Amino acid sequence: LEGSVQRLGFLNTFLPDAHGVSLSGNGQLFLQGAFIDDTLQAPTRLRVNANQLEVTFLDYLATGRGELTAQLDSPEQAQLSLGIPQFALRRQDDDRPHLEGRHFALTTQTDRFSDVLDSPAPEHFTTRVALPITEVPDIARYNRYLAEDAGVELLSGSASLTSEWLLEGRRAQGDITLRAFETEMALLEQRLRGDVTLHLQLTEGDIETRRFVANDSYLRLENVFRRSDDGTQDAGWWVQLTMEEAQLNWGDPIHLTSQLQLGMRDTGLLARLFLARARESNWLGRLLNVHNINGHALLTVSGEQIRLHDLTLTGGPLLLLSDMTLADGQANGALYARLGAVGLGVELNDSEPALRVLQPKRWFDRWREAQRFSRP
Repeated sequence: LEGSVQRLGFLNTFLPDAHGVSLSGNGQLFLQGAFIDDTLQAPTRLRVNANQLEVTFLDYLATGRGELTAQLDSPEQAQLSLGIPQFALRRQDDDRPHLEGRHFALTTQTDRFSDVLDSPAPEHFTTRVALPITEVPDIARYNRYLAEDAGVELLSGSASLTSEWLLEGRRAQGDITLRAFETEMALLEQRLRGDVTLHLQLTEGDIETRRFVANDSYLRLENVFRRSDDGTQDAGWWVQLTMEEAQLNWGDPIHLTSQLQLGMRDTGLLARLFLARARESNWLGRLLNVHNINGHALLTVSGEQIRLHDLTLTGGPLLLLSDMTLADGQANGALYARLGAVGLGVELNDSEPALRVLQPKRWFDRWREAQRFSRP
């Protein structure tokens, strides 16, 4: 059979609604197969050259000219595959300009075709989605995933995105990598420019709740320039945050709890949150110049705030401890730094620092204990 088809949606009856997979569009249809009574026989193959193909998956919509193939290889084995060489992509609830990319591919298959005819339950399906090349013209669109008013913001820059998804029944896993160069960012009052790599390795996902394990995911900033009020720049800073025991809830915004392993060139970016004029002091300036810093912390990101607790950083003669919360455009927390035999404490109240020079370690321990006792 050969002809034109105006509504590809007739195939949705056989597709996994729980995976968010649906089709629409039109094109030229080619069908080769057989029926006995009203039962489709194997082998049967359908191909559509689509002038305008729309496919949804999860929360997203991809569109473009493409090709669709559906085949029944045995009485129980069926598969639908489609490819869009050049596609536009957007969230289904987002009216902003589309992302664009190349080589979109989706495959959904079942080994229980007779059960699917009765009910396309998600446990009957495996769906794979690949988006190997996606261009992001404005990285600021991803601020929707960040904690609102926490003081962390993507200002400008373009990025490239690659992602793969595997949906099996009601479970999901994904692999996502975002790369951006010369990205403008804000950390409260600090203005930064640098290269960003975010890799999310998502496993054990629940499709309905969008909750994932995100172990071994990481964020890396490189070639970071910090702009100061007098026009000078701190250049070449870098940091990598690697997630362990990480739980991620994919929403707007994202909710994340994770143990972090940290590596960074120096403590400059963190110390400047507490000590904006650090370089005006010889000792504080030395604090910023200790290189090859490593450490760990507990990170919590919610819709309203970013919390970094139980932070411990070491490098050479430096020990730095801190608890910090970013919310409502302000930083609150405390820091203890020991450089050799000399120590200093700093408390932040609404981004205003207060130095603690008398028994700073004892002060910090008491401050931290009081904060933990006061938490609900």
